[in-house]
Amino acid sequence: MKKRDKDELHGIGVTELGKKAGELRKKIAEVRLTMQTKEVKNRREAKELRRKLAALLSIKREKELTEKKVGTV
Repeated sequence: MKKRDKDELHGIGVTELGKKAGELRKKIAEVRLTMQTKEVKNRREAKELRRKLAALLSIKREKELTEKKVGTV
């Protein structure tokens, strides 16, 4: 994932990040299914999507913790 994409994710709210995570999970499932059923040209796509999902979830968790910390102070 490019730095520009990560910076964009930092500007999004927690609920929107959750929605994007759900969309990525669906896309990963679709890619896995197509890889099993037919020949795919880009076999690295699933790996790239998993890494993108991991980065998104990390940013989401970071935001949740900072909101919680700011809320208690």
